Amino acid sequence: LIPQGSPFGDGVIARKNLIITNLNNNTALAISTLHSEMIWRYGFYEGQGTHFRLEPSLALKVFDFLQES
Repeated sequence: LIPQGSPFGDGVIARKNLIITNLNNNTALAISTLHSEMIWRYGFYEGQGTHFRLEPSLALKVFDFLQES
């Protein structure tokens, strides 16, 4: 895997890709470890139409067991 750097120039670098699968509803998403940092820090899911984009609606399907507190 070629390291992927943050587009915000903050020094965050991803070196791994993950596949997360919800076995209860058979949905999955493929992300890099950079996604969690970009979403947490900036609410950034990557640009629409890019290879790295994580659609928020897909994340909600995979993590359907999480509830708003």
